[in-house]
Amino acid sequence: MKKITVKDYADSKGIGVQAVYKRIRVGALKSEKHGRSVYVLLDEGSETSSESDKAKQNPNKATESGNFNEVLGVFREQLKAKDVHIEQLMKQLDVKDSQISELNIRVGQLIALQNNATDTQKQTNSILGAFQKALGFLENPDKAETIIINPDKDKKEDSKKKPKPIKKKKDKKKDQSKKKKGKKKK
Repeated sequence: MKKITVKDYADSKGIGVQAVYKRIRVGALKSEKHGRSVYVLLDEGSETSSESDKAKQNPNKATESGNFNEVLGVFREQLKAKDVHIEQLMKQLDVKDSQISELNIRVGQLIALQNNATDTQKQTNSILGAFQKALGFLENPDKAETIIINPDKDKKEDSKKKPKPIKKKKDKKKDQSKKKKGKKKK
C-alpha cells in the first residue's frame, strides 16, 4: 500500500481537502492516521486516482468496469445516513413541541394563580382597612360617632381642599412704571 497525504491526493484529483475527508468518512477511501496527519492509502499498482474517481469522471466507462455500482452504493449510503439524521431531527422537534406545549400550560396556570393572588390581596386589603377603622373607633369613640353618622365626611373634606394657585412674581420694574403712570394721571 502506498501512503499519500490528504492534500496531495486532493491536488492530484482536482478536488478539495474536505471532499477527501468526506470520502474517507463514508468509506470510499482507505486512510491511516499518524499523529495529527492523515494519509490516504492507495494500492501499489494503482495510480493516484482510484477507480471510483474515474467512474465519477466518465460514467460510460464506469458502467463498463462495474465501478458505477460502487459509486452508486456510496451515494445510497450517504442518503441513508441523511435519512437517519432527518428522522432524529424530527424526533427532537416532536420533543421540543411537547415541551413548548407543557410550558404554555404552566404559564397559563401561573397567570391564573397570579390573578387569584391579586384578588386575594385586594380582599385582604379591604378587610385590613375595615379592621383598622374598627381599631380607630375603639381608640377614639368620639370620632367613631361622626364617622358612623357621616362616613363620606372625609371624602367631602378632601374634595373641598383645593390647592392654592401659585402666584407669579411681578416684575418690580413694571410695578414701578405703573405707579409712575398713576401719579402722572392725577
